[in-house]
Amino acid sequence: MAAVWIFEDPLASPLLIFITQLCITLLLTRILGKVLSYVRQPPVIGEIIAGIILGPSVLGNIPGFTNAIFPTKAFLTATTTYNSVLTFGVIANIGLILFMFLMGMELDRGLLRKQWTLTFPIALAAIVVPFSIGVANAATWLYDVNAEGQPPSWSPPSNTAFVLFIGAAMSFTAFPVLAALLSHNNLFSSPLGVLVMSTAAVDDVMAWCTLAISSSFSRSNDPIDGLYVVALSVLYAIIMVFGVRLLLNWIHGVLLRRGLHTSPYYFTGLILMLFASSYCTEVIGIHAFFGAFMAGLVIPKDKNSNFVEEMGSRMELVVKEVLLPLYFAYSGIRTDIGSLNTIRYWGITLAVICLAVVGKFGAGCLASKLLSRRSWRFCVTVGLFMNTRGLVEIIALNVGLQLGILSTRLFTIMVLMAIATTVMTNPLVYLIFLKRYPSGDDTVEPSLHSAPSTHGRATSGSLELQVLGTIGSGEVAVAVGADKSVAAEEGCCAEPSARRPSSCGQGSQPPAA
Repeated sequence: MAAVWIFEDPLASPLLIFITQLCITLLLTRILGKVLSYVRQPPVIGEIIAGIILGPSVLGNIPGFTNAIFPTKAFLTATTTYNSVLTFGVIANIGLILFMFLMGMELDRGLLRKQWTLTFPIALAAIVVPFSIGVANAATWLYDVNAEGQPPSWSPPSNTAFVLFIGAAMSFTAFPVLAALLSHNNLFSSPLGVLVMSTAAVDDVMAWCTLAISSSFSRSNDPIDGLYVVALSVLYAIIMVFGVRLLLNWIHGVLLRRGLHTSPYYFTGLILMLFASSYCTEVIGIHAFFGAFMAGLVIPKDKNSNFVEEMGSRMELVVKEVLLPLYFAYSGIRTDIGSLNTIRYWGITLAVICLAVVGKFGAGCLASKLLSRRSWRFCVTVGLFMNTRGLVEIIALNVGLQLGILSTRLFTIMVLMAIATTVMTNPLVYLIFLKRYPSGDDTVEPSLHSAPSTHGRATSGSLELQVLGTIGSGEVAVAVGADKSVAAEEGCCAEPSARRPSSCGQGSQPPAA
């Protein structure tokens, strides 16, 4: 009797494979996010570690796990195969693009315009110093580490391409991870958040341009290809700021006057503009999420309407809670920690981490202190955020691996450096800055961030400011004292009145003339 199949084979359906991957990834990222929240790590860290667990470093060692959950050659038919990881990566990148679009919409352009004279010098310092450290170490000893243990068929990269690539890799700041960290700490629209995000944007564009030049050397010895990328990036930014932004402002004004600014057709047009911008930057060679961020920046922000808030609310939940975790997990899946099989390689990993921290944190901290003249806590926090490398670094490292510039071992060392510099950020930011300045503004005294309501109860050893009258009547009595218990008696001036005398405890006696 012939067998009857009641259910479809999951490995023969791309949709079922992706649903399985989605469910496992979201479940693991939420569990790790909750566990790591107890040590002040944002959910993004749990999402990165979840990807590493799902990859060849941990669960990938279980026989049959990768072929069952992340098959690269699932048989749709007897002769047709399907790479599920490729589809997973495409959808994950869509999540990243939409997230960066939201971050661009939320960024305060007014503060960005005011701080550009501060942003560019800090970004320049934060890329020149770590780039120089990376170049020096790549030229002296990392090139030999990269070639160790490689098979005879392995073709070493050109020295120029390798040196430039390591310099660029040391210079990155994780733009999307940084946005997630700032958003998690409610710092995105604060002066600190705007300075860090705008600095990181300039920093990463310069690093990507350097990476493009390095990639051109890996293909040929002609640097013109890399300079071509730089020129196109500048032209793209000019078109977005002075062309697309002005056009959108005009269209938004016309639709607002006609009451059509919430039309679904307008929303669809903006989404198409978002993906067109992402397409352009990906073709240029500086990654699609830069185009998404620029598209968010040029979205009209009208004080007379809450259009940006409405558009963000439509997208935010699905993007941040469903799609974005897929991207962070996708990068971790391609990391193999098992290649570091000796103590020497772990020592090299520690040395690379220390060099990366010294270059990026030191440059960001000192440059912001010299240029902004803010408090040391503020500048140290800027340095900590600039030291966050995360997934932008991992994206760049994957480029180096695909081009043959990096060996698998050095790739893993650099990935661990990216994770370490990201994990250390949030706890240190809390201890150094947020614990003292919960609002994210170091110009406000800590005692004024969240002043409790006293209702007349004095605080021992402190000055007391007590409003005894009403502002509306114009008669406000203020008592200032140091640890005065008389002014804090229960019931004393409990119900202020415009006709009540300013002296407490006098009963109904009229005030002295």
